[in-house]
Formats: sequence, C-alpha cells, structure tokens
Amino acid sequence: MQIQGFTQSQIQTYTHQTLSKDTGFPSGASESGKKTSLPGTLHIKNVYTAKKIMSDYDIEQMSPREMTQMSQALHIAGIISQQDYQMLSFQPELHQDYNRAILAEKGIEAKPDEQRNYIEIWKNKVNTYENEGAIRDTFHASQMLNILENLTVIKSL
Repeated sequence: MQIQGFTQSQIQTYTHQTLSKDTGFPSGASESGKKTSLPGTLHIKNVYTAKKIMSDYDIEQMSPREMTQMSQALHIAGIISQQDYQMLSFQPELHQDYNRAILAEKGIEAKPDEQRNYIEIWKNKVNTYENEGAIRDTFHASQMLNILENLTVIKSL
C-alpha cells in the first residue's frame, strides 16, 4: 500500500497495531479459530458471490442508500469485515435528523437517493486526511478506497 507522505515503516507499524488491537488474533483468525475478514481487506472465499453482489451496483454511480445495501450484502456474505461494513454503510444522509441538524447549520439538504462516485469520495477523503497529517484517518480511508477499487475490478471479471 502506498500512502503519500508516510514511510513504509510507519504504515507497517500502524497496520500491525491496528490489526492486533482490532482482532486480538493473528492472521485473520477469530476466537473460535474461524477465518474472518480483516479490516481493510476483502475475504474472497467465493469470487462468484462477490461478482454476483456487485452486478447490482455501480460504485461510481451509487446513492448513499445503495451503498448501505451493498455493504450489508458484502458483509453478510463474509466478503468485508464488520469494521469495513460500518465504515462503508455509515451514510449520514440516511439519518432521520440529518436535515434538521445539517440543513440548519450548513444549508446542505439530504439527498439519500442521489447518485455519486464513491471512488472519488474516498479518494478525496484520503487526500484531505493526508493534507491534515491524520495518519490513522488516512490509513482507514485508504483501506476503504482499496476495497472499493478491488470490488470494481471483481465486477469487471
């Protein structure tokens, strides 16, 4: 993984600390010994299943509602981790109080069914976090971008 502005050593150290803290078990094993998806990775036990799920979605033209549905389907199929599911499915515009809070504060109305490019959204997040020097946020945003790009490749197979 290449993240601008960070050394490979910083990335490896952070990755090791994150995986150890998040899972508590090495190499993607859970307490029961069952393999799980590590955060920021795709667990492709069945490429056919991933391709089938992705056939219903276009990551570059998708609404927040569709992103939530897609990430749930991928998580249920065991393709993405719980942590990745939470990050991808968190879509503030779907919250019932979004318009009351955000519209009042920033003048931005919720559009939960408006299509957007999630590859570009996550690229922008990576760039923003890099510019702010937020290593942890940059790392997590890079993981999400990597997942979405890999899912786009799987869809095209």
